Amino acid sequence: MTTSSVSPVRPWESLGPTWVEIDLDVLSANLAAVRAFVAGPRWEESARYAAAVGLRPPVGPPKVLVVVKSDAYGHGAVATAGAALEAGADMLGVSTLLEGLELRQAGVAARILVFNPLTPPEAAVAVRAGLTPTVNSLETAARLAEEVVARRPGEEFAVHVSLDTGMSRYGLRPDDAAEFAARLAALPGLSLEGVYTHFPTGADRGPASVARMRRHLDTFARAVRAVEARGLRVPLRHAACSSAVLELPESYLDLVRVGNLFYGYGSPTKEPRVREAWKMVTRVLEVREVPPGTGVGYGPDVVVRRPRRLATVPVGYADGVGVEIHLSGTRPRERLTRLAKAALALLDRLGLLLGPLARLRRYAWSQGILFHEGRPVPILGRVSMQQTILDITGRPAIGPGSLLTVEVHRVLANPRLGRVYYSGGEPILARTAPGLAEAAAGWEPPAAGTGPGRLRVPGPEAF
Repeated sequence: MTTSSVSPVRPWESLGPTWVEIDLDVLSANLAAVRAFVAGPRWEESARYAAAVGLRPPVGPPKVLVVVKSDAYGHGAVATAGAALEAGADMLGVSTLLEGLELRQAGVAARILVFNPLTPPEAAVAVRAGLTPTVNSLETAARLAEEVVARRPGEEFAVHVSLDTGMSRYGLRPDDAAEFAARLAALPGLSLEGVYTHFPTGADRGPASVARMRRHLDTFARAVRAVEARGLRVPLRHAACSSAVLELPESYLDLVRVGNLFYGYGSPTKEPRVREAWKMVTRVLEVREVPPGTGVGYGPDVVVRRPRRLATVPVGYADGVGVEIHLSGTRPRERLTRLAKAALALLDRLGLLLGPLARLRRYAWSQGILFHEGRPVPILGRVSMQQTILDITGRPAIGPGSLLTVEVHRVLANPRLGRVYYSGGEPILARTAPGLAEAAAGWEPPAAGTGPGRLRVPGPEAF
């Protein structure tokens, strides 16, 4: 019997055999690369564009807002925000009020823009927490002004307005921007700090997408020009996301928002040179030898025809694993699946999975989700909620306790998995989900008759 090589146990493994590792030094280097990239001659194209379309030209390189929404794309919002600010981020961006409150509760004092439009019931909390909200309705603006006058008398409270230039997600119609901005700016206590839009192209940077971004930028510029014609000076006009940072320098204006680039979804060989800082790892729980005719997993969708060696790992679709794949085997449906994957793999080898089709690469090479020492380990059968069965036949180096890396969409990775942060090549911080750290530290059962604990939902006065 072959003895498997098992990696040393880390201290945090007392809380489970699966965790995520994040290199904070890589994130810092990514932001430095982005800042240098947008501060170079490229920002001058933005100044020339602004002058050409009748906007106030930006006075220098754009500020950089780092997007830490969705738990910082799965990296952990608090630690990631700290790394971004230490590396020179000017602002942070989140989607929801609660995401902003998480950062405030952790002591993050930086400017935080909340992208989702503020609702009237959120106004008091936003003011108390000092968050910078997006305001797209006069009802909300009026409620916010009341809160500012009552709670921060004599202060100006910065807000941003978002414009819908064609994504149809949220935001004002461009034609309504000037009138809305003028009425908002007239409310006591409010300061119109920013006007922005979001391009609908996402991470796609093909020629058609760049042309679409340019059309949306022109629409945005006309709306902002109408706002400025009312005598309003908006300090932060912003449209550029990561893809626009790379492909559309005229969109830089006063501020760029980076998410994908900051997290390394770019290139380590092209400027700005960025790398991924995130790695999910898990250990093999069990290994078994099965004879021909054995069913594998649910269904069973797979019945093996030859003796196989199988391994079980404690990750599944609840952890973000195998969202695109569910089956692998020999039945007609599985044969069609394999045929589709083979066709996509061929297209990828020919360089034809471009633009929106690029997202199919993961499906084409879907056996490459779990890796041992750099080699993919094929999944056998259906991915379960929190377990997956692997075919390790012919892989004697894999045994109980072997460490595998896991490729998943970062934002789909289970937030309850521990995050371990590295700096200088050493682990410096470990994070578990709220409540789990307390449970893991000297856990004892509740006193007899006390019943379960209760979660207190804080009101606006807590902030």
